[in-house]
Amino acid sequence: MAMNKWRKCKESYKAGLTNAKAWLAHNGWFKYAVVVVLFFVLPMLIGEANIFKQIKDRSRIAQLKREIRVATKHFRADSLKLEEIRANQGGVEHTARELYYMKAPDETIFLVQDSTRREDTNEKE
Repeated sequence: MAMNKWRKCKESYKAGLTNAKAWLAHNGWFKYAVVVVLFFVLPMLIGEANIFKQIKDRSRIAQLKREIRVATKHFRADSLKLEEIRANQGGVEHTARELYYMKAPDETIFLVQDSTRREDTNEKE
């Protein structure tokens, strides 16, 4: 019984193989299509340098270039401020007082807020 099933399976396989050979003989372009897919298309879809990774890397490079442009603008603005501070005799003291609220040991600083400005922000909310 088991031998009979095996024989039928073997005959079916041989018939299928014969049909496949006949189809390949009739459609000779198929083997070239298989080669193209295996050696050109598959490496683009899988592997270390696949097309999806390349797209992701290019978008990351574009994002980093934008960040570099922004950082360069900030660097130039800060460089100009630094040169202005160095050129002015009281520039360091002025910057320390204005930006960092530093004071001399014998003085008192009062911070005054504009009340009309505070009302404007309340109205927007």
